[in-house]
Amino acid sequence: MLPGDLRKRLSLLILLFLAGVFQPLYATALPIVVVEKRFEDSINIQDKVLFFIDSSRTRDINSIINEKFESLAELQGSDSLHHEYYYWATFSICNDSKFDRLLLYCGEFDHIRLFQQGALGEDPIKAGLLTNYLERAYQNERYIPIVIPQGQTRRYYMQVSNELRDFRNEISFSIQTKAFEQNKRNKWIAARSGYDTFFGFFFGATILFLAFSAFQFFYYQDRAYLFYIGYLFTLVLYYLRIFESGTQFNVLFSYWMEWYYYFEAPIPLLCIIAYIYFLIHFLGLPEKNPSLHNLFRYSAWGVLAYIFIDVLIKLFSLEASFEAYFYSRLFGVFVGIYAVIGVLKLRDWLTFFIIIGSLFLLLGGGTSILIYAVKGSSPKVFNDIVLNSETGFWKIPISYMQIGIILEVFLFSVGLSYRNKILITEKEENERKWAESELKALKAQLNPHFIFNSLNSVIDLIQKEENEDAEDYIVQFSFLLRKVLENSERAEISLDEEMETCRQYLSLEKLRFKGSFHYSIIVSDGLNLEDIFIPPFLFQPYLENAIWHGLLHKEAGRKEVQLKVHQRDGFIVCEVDDNGIGRLAAGKINANNPRKKRSFGMNIIRDRLKALGTLGTHHLTINIIDKRNEEGAPSGTMVEVLIPHPKNN
Repeated sequence: MLPGDLRKRLSLLILLFLAGVFQPLYATALPIVVVEKRFEDSINIQDKVLFFIDSSRTRDINSIINEKFESLAELQGSDSLHHEYYYWATFSICNDSKFDRLLLYCGEFDHIRLFQQGALGEDPIKAGLLTNYLERAYQNERYIPIVIPQGQTRRYYMQVSNELRDFRNEISFSIQTKAFEQNKRNKWIAARSGYDTFFGFFFGATILFLAFSAFQFFYYQDRAYLFYIGYLFTLVLYYLRIFESGTQFNVLFSYWMEWYYYFEAPIPLLCIIAYIYFLIHFLGLPEKNPSLHNLFRYSAWGVLAYIFIDVLIKLFSLEASFEAYFYSRLFGVFVGIYAVIGVLKLRDWLTFFIIIGSLFLLLGGGTSILIYAVKGSSPKVFNDIVLNSETGFWKIPISYMQIGIILEVFLFSVGLSYRNKILITEKEENERKWAESELKALKAQLNPHFIFNSLNSVIDLIQKEENEDAEDYIVQFSFLLRKVLENSERAEISLDEEMETCRQYLSLEKLRFKGSFHYSIIVSDGLNLEDIFIPPFLFQPYLENAIWHGLLHKEAGRKEVQLKVHQRDGFIVCEVDDNGIGRLAAGKINANNPRKKRSFGMNIIRDRLKALGTLGTHHLTINIIDKRNEEGAPSGTMVEVLIPHPKNN
């Protein structure tokens, strides 16, 4: 009989021989991953994992545990590595290390679900690039934490799948410590810091342009700014969606990652619609080029219709929607080229900003697509969600697109400011032309008004058979009329000339009223009236109003009107001061007698000053003061005309 130790060794050799013979016949014979005591960082378990393909995408954990699993080498040798299947992996881990908590690195899959044997009825542990942030078991979506007490073994089943990306033979699994993962993560962040810094700049600059455009819209109420805001806002959403995938930057889309591909078309298409309407209003196409306006408008409607079509396609096939969107952009390129040719025909400075800005965007987008083509054979193989694992700034395709967008947005913002300047200049010019035409019309009304009143005075004298007074009146009137007609051709006259015209007018009115009222013109010492310029015929309507409505109805006492000129607080103050019955009493008399003259000249002066203020040539202030005596009774009216002193202009 063989010794005991020899029998044990022989039995072990026989078992090992039988295992080596029969193991190839049963693919489910599972190697055990041993985490040794000296384990400190990472163990690649690639060769210890077996796989099963679920081509129906309907199998659950309980239905696959008894299926035949095969090695990764056999799996990669087949043509079954594509996103239409679910892949089940199984492996066993024996933990002899000092760590109870380990991290399982699962790779860059969209969806990862981990089941532990003995707890298959419980909810799986979730990870994956398209797993919502709040559902992930670990902050890094590529890892799943597992707990295996020292000296124990656990068997796991894991389901992995992708929505659109085919597998690129990058299936890789490893066991890592948390310290190793964090160190690896820190190195990745350091290596990627260039792009992350640039993205922060891109995001901040776009938000800044958006806020500035919102302020400009509320200030100018310009619809070009409204659509520009929509364009910038959708840009922010699109790139925020990309950046949140595959990073720990969690703001909005990371909480809705299962809808990641459903946002693939609508957000950029809405961006295109806003861009089209921005161009329509920025270039003023409805007025400048109606045919190009219609092309843009119909294109925007077509894009909007495609968004609804895309939603319907997604209800049946996400892949078909993705491919249709990819090829539909080729059609958009031809429409864009035709639109650019039409924009060039406008021969407008504004088109410069559009063409150069779009050229930057085209160069950035073309470079980005070129890198896509180098990195992968099709958009389904290599897209933005995987590119976030890249580290080098120049290796990330969307960085070139973002550079183009920054330059484009900068040019468009400058273009909007330039357009505002043009619109403001045109508006001011139109207002100036309107004010000039209004001023000419008012002056044309004022001269006949004065002549009509003067001729009425002559007729009144003739009817009273006061022929000598009528003759004197006509002579003085002829001199005054000549002066008025000369001044009517001038935009402004000196205050000295205006005082002389007022003196002649007051002399005429005193002649008519047979000296029943007195007048005086008082100018303060030290004022050079020849250096002060005002619109012609400014004070005559106020003098007329004082005589006809203030002094004419005064029954007792001295009737007097004064025209005073003096300085006060940086202004030249011209006062028309009468001691008549006041505006309130005169208004009652005129209201009871419809045949009484209306203060037509006063209305003309008010409108003239408004037009002059619009033109910016004269900023005069009119104050009308109702005077009262010591008893509080009306004692006349004083009109103040404040003229800015020439030295202050």
